[in-house]
Amino acid sequence: MLVTDQVLKDVVFFPIDQVIRKMHKYSIREFQKNGFDITIDQWLVLKSVSDSDGLISQSEIAEILHKDNASLTRIIDILVKKSYLFRQMSATDRRRFDLIMTKEGIDLVKKMLPIVVAIRQQALQNVNQAELLVLQNVLEKIGKNLM
Repeated sequence: MLVTDQVLKDVVFFPIDQVIRKMHKYSIREFQKNGFDITIDQWLVLKSVSDSDGLISQSEIAEILHKDNASLTRIIDILVKKSYLFRQMSATDRRRFDLIMTKEGIDLVKKMLPIVVAIRQQALQNVNQAELLVLQNVLEKIGKNLM
């Protein structure tokens, strides 16, 4: 059977996409159920800034999250409007703005982290460490093939 003759459900990337979509829907439901009015992308940006131990630029986040600048700008604008982040001109490069967490942003990440951990635990239920390691290695190899 040629690759082009494969039934969609038999293409390895189809279940990967389906799992990502289910994870997204489940996460949004859990966020809303727990009173958080935030999207997955907004969470990823906040967590990236939180993990940076200080200052991080928009371009650095774009690289980490593989987001285009226009999409990331919209997400950041929303987070600034919600008072979770603020932009500060970089001390080293006047063409760049650093993103800094506000107290509200720090508090939100602390409150959401247990929910995010619980979501991951639910998703990985019945998956042992060896299986997870194999999955991570395979996905890494696929990702490298596409560089």
